[in-house]
Amino acid sequence: MTIWLLLPRERLLLERARPVTSAHGWSVDRGPDACTFYAWLSDHEVLCTHARSVTRTGFDGIDWDPAERWKPKDVPTLCFCRRDVGTGREEVLQGLTDSFHKTHGDIDGVSLSPDGRWLLWDGSADSTVCAAVDGSRCTRYRWPKGRAFESIWIGATGARWIEIEGDRGTAFRAAVHDEAHPGAKTPVSAPVSYAFGGGLPRTVAIDTVAGTALQAPIIWQRTNPEIPSSVNIAEYDLAKPKPAARILPQQLPARAKVLRLCLSPDGTRLASLVEIETPSPLAAWLHRLMPSYPAPPNKCLQLCVSRVDGGGMEVSGSLHSTGQDPDPWKLLDFDTLQWLPGGRKLSFVYGHDLRVVDAP
Repeated sequence: MTIWLLLPRERLLLERARPVTSAHGWSVDRGPDACTFYAWLSDHEVLCTHARSVTRTGFDGIDWDPAERWKPKDVPTLCFCRRDVGTGREEVLQGLTDSFHKTHGDIDGVSLSPDGRWLLWDGSADSTVCAAVDGSRCTRYRWPKGRAFESIWIGATGARWIEIEGDRGTAFRAAVHDEAHPGAKTPVSAPVSYAFGGGLPRTVAIDTVAGTALQAPIIWQRTNPEIPSSVNIAEYDLAKPKPAARILPQQLPARAKVLRLCLSPDGTRLASLVEIETPSPLAAWLHRLMPSYPAPPNKCLQLCVSRVDGGGMEVSGSLHSTGQDPDPWKLLDFDTLQWLPGGRKLSFVYGHDLRVVDAP
């Protein structure tokens, strides 16, 4: 008993993160991989996708037996839904779902606007699609043939987004769209050192100065792929002709491998999901008392939160690998980490549950 009283108490992620709703069926099979999409519309409503069975007749792109072609069939299809995590009430957003299928959207990379009213996704025929969540409007922005584009929401509020055109890892043209004025776009300077395509972690931009358009969007990236724990915030002032990056180094645990980064809605804090190798707290404590006691390192996930301007880092919770199957470490979907509106809580999908944890 005395040993446990003296042992430092570790913050365990699953003890602090409470399940708020089931995420069963949210994972979408894209063929080469699976992808889970959800986004917070408010602190109690999420926009999510899952498969529902619909009745279809005709070919519809499905390789049915010709003799069966015109017979009604139940076919699973992706649907967008709005769910209240408090009551469990769910509403199918049919207009948005129809727009997504008509434009042959890809669920990977779908992103919700800061005001919760619009979605961006990549459509067929090399295009970016912006659609209203309520299904009232859908606009396709086609890319010039042979060009590559990345589309990112900017601003802590509203519905402005920036398209960045690049080639071979270099951005050379950028423009801003505002869904309040569809079809119009404002050319801006492309961030010259911006790593086009981002990779992992996914690129994010945010306007950190309220009321001043395009003053200082932050675009973060992993700057050295050979050193996974090397992460910088690169801040660009797009109002300048050739904006150079202001580099803000980020504090992370030593020898950490970055799995996911997520910028808070106001752009002031960075949540990081990292992998480290460390002995269990008990083994480490006993090893300090008795150096002959073995303390082998084990895989551990840590959810950390730090200030973008270089403030201290706090660990929100840890998740240790057991080495057994199923390993709890493998049940956490790294790509689902995101902030709730207001920037006081974080969420992620663990197993079949959406969990929410307070940010330090």
